[in-house]
Amino acid sequence: MERINRRGAKMINLFEHFNPSTKALYNTLLKAGYTHDTVVIEEDGFLPEGIITPYQFFSNVKVYQNDKGIHFNEIETPDFWEIEGTNTSGTIKDMGELRANIRFRANFKNRIVSHVEWLDKSKQIRFIDYYHQAGFKFATKVFDLRGVPILQTYYDRQGNEVIYENFVTKNIIVSYKAKEYSFVSKVEFVQFFLREAFSQLDGFIINSLSYPFIIVYQMGIKGKDILFWQENIGDDIPGNMKVMFEYDMREFTVAIPDALEFNRVQNVVGHDVKHRIIQSGYLYRYFKKAQFGNQVITLTNSDQVEGIELIVQKLPYYEFHIAAVTEMSSKLMDLNKYNNVVLYPNIKRERVIDLYKKSNIYLDINHGDEILESVKGAFDYQTLILGFNEVAHNKECTAPENLYEIKQIDSLIDLLNNFEKNNNLYYERLNLQKQHANEVSGQQFHKAFKK
Repeated sequence: MERINRRGAKMINLFEHFNPSTKALYNTLLKAGYTHDTVVIEEDGFLPEGIITPYQFFSNVKVYQNDKGIHFNEIETPDFWEIEGTNTSGTIKDMGELRANIRFRANFKNRIVSHVEWLDKSKQIRFIDYYHQAGFKFATKVFDLRGVPILQTYYDRQGNEVIYENFVTKNIIVSYKAKEYSFVSKVEFVQFFLREAFSQLDGFIINSLSYPFIIVYQMGIKGKDILFWQENIGDDIPGNMKVMFEYDMREFTVAIPDALEFNRVQNVVGHDVKHRIIQSGYLYRYFKKAQFGNQVITLTNSDQVEGIELIVQKLPYYEFHIAAVTEMSSKLMDLNKYNNVVLYPNIKRERVIDLYKKSNIYLDINHGDEILESVKGAFDYQTLILGFNEVAHNKECTAPENLYEIKQIDSLIDLLNNFEKNNNLYYERLNLQKQHANEVSGQQFHKAFKK
């Protein structure tokens, strides 16, 4: 693959995983106008368009407009083996014996496979096949008899081996430009990739003191970098952060999105580095304007929706929309007897979005797992999230002040009643939600880049 055109950009985003915290930072950078090239070290097959990975670079994989993920019943199996699936997962069986579990990509299109866990006779995972959003198998991870991963092989679209990683010896072998390159560590491998992919390596944005920091630290190139610290310290800052502050070759600024964490770090570092630590935050792109109204939604795959009947009875002003991606039990279906309840069994993602568009309040009161990233979805649609502490699913999106103990159900009902009498109270609670999510202005966020 040819070297990447930097388009005059001064920095590279270097992330280890594209997890929720990385996604929040990535989206904030884009909203703030920073269109840096973004590298994610660990390929998961479902990364957003434009993100670069070592796998993608060395395999030269391209995603085309007509590509689609592999559906669960399209997995290749031996003759006469059976594939079965529900809305949440699938299985592969041989004469009734379970041979593999099919895992769907969460919060993606309907029943698209992310990986298949192949089992031995004792039902231990022996290897996992990983699938790309473009519909081909891009990697296989092999496990020993103890269930410990020992190696992983990556393939291009044609099934050719491109990268071989040995988790025991830490060696990585790459086929590149008709040659084989061997590396003694992941750090050495990623550094080789960066030198091959980019001509300018004097500025990185990282969010981890693990591989991203070590890779930059051992690069041996002068530069200025930013660490967005999204974790929590203990009694002192981590050892790698101390090393970072003492390193002369690269000058690091530490931007901390969480206000409480910023204060904790400032309280334990020396005065000589305090000026290199700034309070930051996130920028959010909301899909609708905030507005008080009487539309309440809850997404659940469980019929245990805490206190729902009492809430419905006590709040006739509100209309409650309760949705599930599966069939609903008779217990939930019985709520149809209330005029202010609408039920949506087997709901599709498109219909969920329609509910978010008209929603004003999300009640996070269901037991069991969160489905379809429902709480984050409510946040993105600028919907006020209320719920019970004991069952809350995504507390990063929900202000502590907006969560009640189950025994305080009357207080939750009173709050909802008060919204009707005083709409300003609704907006005050919504602002608490935004403060808890460390929302800042664009001006505040830009400070990290002016150091």
